[in-house]
Amino acid sequence: GQFVVDKIDKKNKAQNNYAYQIGIKHFDLFHRKLSNQSLFIHCEFNFIAPYTYSWTESKQAFTHYNQPIAHPTGTGLKEVLGTLRYQYKDISLLFKGFYTINSIDTLNSNFGSDIFKPNEILPGISSNTSNKPGKGIKNELLHLTSELAFLVNPSTNLQVFIGINYRKNINNLYKNENLYFSFGIRTNLNNYYYDF
Repeated sequence: GQFVVDKIDKKNKAQNNYAYQIGIKHFDLFHRKLSNQSLFIHCEFNFIAPYTYSWTESKQAFTHYNQPIAHPTGTGLKEVLGTLRYQYKDISLLFKGFYTINSIDTLNSNFGSDIFKPNEILPGISSNTSNKPGKGIKNELLHLTSELAFLVNPSTNLQVFIGINYRKNINNLYKNENLYFSFGIRTNLNNYYYDF
């Protein structure tokens, strides 16, 4: 896990900017005790308080080339994600997903999710309670992926795969649901550099 403190204000707790991540990752749960099988597990919880990584001047926010450095959706979020990959000989099965709750800022509001806006609390938010993710326009995002792959050539990691992706985005303004099917051939070549 990790913990980030961006700003602590003892007088106004709503302006405390912090984030944390708790998770576990295990590369081979079976420890090769079952022949030709492996199980990869990864799960984590992420929390980023609103206004974290932002500043009173947008040029001083935690960005690079106008992109957030810490999280793609900005701040003010709670997120749970997980990955499970089972492999038996040349066949692998993958399940992956995440669920995120965050706020959407509008043109006239700033609930702390857009790091390019100043990190000032709106008038109307009580200063003795914390500003929690999901205030303003609450946005919920669910993304699930499953995939079946067959390893054709182990030396180049050439695989044939078929997969399905489900994505659901719900808030007070709109509701989007998408279902994608994918198939293809892929490879993962390693580049070894010995010129150091």
